[in-house]
Amino acid sequence: MDSQIRPINEETQIDPSPLKETLVSEKPYRNVRYLIFLVSLLCLCPFYYGFNLTYISTIGLNVLSTYFGTTAGTNAMYGVLIGITPIGAGFGAVLAPIFMSFLSRKSFLLFFNAIAIIVAGIIQINDLYVLLACRFMQGFIIGNYMGVTPIYIKELTPVALRGSVGAMSQFFNIGAVVFCYGLGLIFELANVDK
Repeated sequence: MDSQIRPINEETQIDPSPLKETLVSEKPYRNVRYLIFLVSLLCLCPFYYGFNLTYISTIGLNVLSTYFGTTAGTNAMYGVLIGITPIGAGFGAVLAPIFMSFLSRKSFLLFFNAIAIIVAGIIQINDLYVLLACRFMQGFIIGNYMGVTPIYIKELTPVALRGSVGAMSQFFNIGAVVFCYGLGLIFELANVDK
């Protein structure tokens, strides 16, 4: 077995200089304000996720039952309304690579933003089943967003900033959750739903 191990010599060593040159030659982003603007726009997708996941849980059951004209104002309906969005997000995340193979990153985001605007209009229809379908579609859109946004942010930012800028998407996600619960607290304190 010892005869099978070859000693490392100059011919078998890998020259690391091309790799070093590509890492060193990567220029820093010239316009930092533009970079922050682009990343903030991309982070609206995680904000959309946090907002859509949370806003339905800040609305009281009696308001949902009154608005949708249903007597099914139970905790089970509430759980389905909240839980259907992450289920749709799972499907969207799994199918995101298929959509990415047909569309560029910008076209992908524009396409799903257009669908999100259409779904936001349809969700205003006063029907429980439309609400469930739209919540699933919102989750599907969010899953696609969450599949593309980190990749696009990584492509835009220089190596030195990738970690801190990549964490901004999670910051926006949690910021949206806190924002929704803050709005829910304000409405609860103002007794809007009574």
